[in-house]
Amino acid sequence: MQTIGDLSRHFTMQRQTAQLKTDMTRLTNELSSGRVADPAARVGGDLQQIGHLEATLTRNAAYDRSGRETATRLAHASETFSLIGDLTGDLGRELLQTSTTDLSGRYDAFPQDAKRDFAGVVSAINASHAGRSAFSGTATTGTALLDAEAMLAALATDVAGATSAADLQQAVEDWFAPGGGFDTVGYLGAAQDLAPVKLGDHGEIAQGWRGDDLAVRSALSALALAAVTDDHPATTDPAARQAVLVAAGEALLDAEHASVAAEAEVGREQARLDTVMTRISAETASLEMAKTDLLAADPYRTATALEQVQQQLEMSYILTSRMSDLTLTRYLR
Repeated sequence: MQTIGDLSRHFTMQRQTAQLKTDMTRLTNELSSGRVADPAARVGGDLQQIGHLEATLTRNAAYDRSGRETATRLAHASETFSLIGDLTGDLGRELLQTSTTDLSGRYDAFPQDAKRDFAGVVSAINASHAGRSAFSGTATTGTALLDAEAMLAALATDVAGATSAADLQQAVEDWFAPGGGFDTVGYLGAAQDLAPVKLGDHGEIAQGWRGDDLAVRSALSALALAAVTDDHPATTDPAARQAVLVAAGEALLDAEHASVAAEAEVGREQARLDTVMTRISAETASLEMAKTDLLAADPYRTATALEQVQQQLEMSYILTSRMSDLTLTRYLR
């Protein structure tokens, strides 16, 4: 029969065994993770330093995500301007390198090629990126430009009154100039640029390219000038058509240069972003190291403490078994 004293010792042993199990679990976790289980105890209850480290790491993780998204947008812009440069440069050189004799056989082909490339530029500018319009300024939910066929139709209507090659060329240039028909019906985006991407104190990255920028206007204007020679009354005369196509060729090469300049501008922002991302990565690595040093569990001390707890737990089982006249196996049940 157990006395009150026996029961008291039994319950005391149970509490000690439970505490030893808790300590063994904690030490096992610390040994496997390499970090202390109770950060507050490690820093004497002052969690401000840990909080500052974790808050900065959280912000840097957000900057890293934002930077990666920005990098893909910049890559998209760079590829778009590169495409526009290729389209305008290739057709422009072909127009200017074709002889007068050969040109007479290309009357139909050049306007059709220009219409195709015009549609290619419009499609590239209207392409969405990550579900947003990339060249519409702050109006990211809509397309930047009117459909290519509809835009050329609107242009044809507005320049129909041109009576000479020179008048036609001027009319097309005026339509795509700021304040012209392009601004009225061609460009559908906002007049405000997207705000730069701010990455905290690390810097900010510009992303303000729009479908009404010079590089886009000049490309569309030059391609449209070649396209309208297809059926405009002012270009029915072969010499007049040739004059307009040559002017279009020169304009296309100017547009190529504008696209190259725009691509270079994007490239500068990409280089700045790379620098900022490297800075963020280095700071994050430094902060992670500081946090690890602050919360690291010494592997030798932890292993020694774990071995001691295991020995104490085994002894506790032995004593409890003897007190209860039970085997360890029956006790564990």
